[in-house]
Amino acid sequence: MIRLLPVLILSLLVACGWQLKGTNPGIAQLGAVHLGGDQPNGAVNRAVRNELRTRGVEMVATPLAAQHRLWIGAEESRLRTASYDALVRAAENTLLLQAVYELLDASGQLIAGPTTVYAERVYEYDVQGVTSSAAQLSIITQELQDRLAQQIVRQIMAAVNNPTAAADARDNKPSAAAR
Repeated sequence: MIRLLPVLILSLLVACGWQLKGTNPGIAQLGAVHLGGDQPNGAVNRAVRNELRTRGVEMVATPLAAQHRLWIGAEESRLRTASYDALVRAAENTLLLQAVYELLDASGQLIAGPTTVYAERVYEYDVQGVTSSAAQLSIITQELQDRLAQQIVRQIMAAVNNPTAAADARDNKPSAAAR
């Protein structure tokens, strides 16, 4: 019975879809990708580029050499007060980041999008330590940008691996890159 336990655990992991990072067969279907957008050197674009490279996707410099074109719109952020302290000063803030993306094939047909992805975080704000709060905001912003990039990559991989859903999206949504 003890000998069967590791086999049982491994079978359960495989059955639920768990796999090591970088072993996704869907990467091969994506092919060469050209990444463009409103802010080609923006933080979200850089994070998406790094995420795709980490997963083994070939990045190309021109749209003509690409099998897929990924367009990412401008990153938008909103900072608002989430709660107040007894002196009616900000005690917590909420930071919301969002970006719009779309994925096109080599012929310009829409595969996924335009879709808006969101990442949000509530954090404590210290009125007495403005410098430390600014540093904290910078770190949180970086984390949220990485989350946006991960969402975009997961969603485009799902769209490439599920062409039926991509066809439905293509029939119902106008192209944001054409705007």
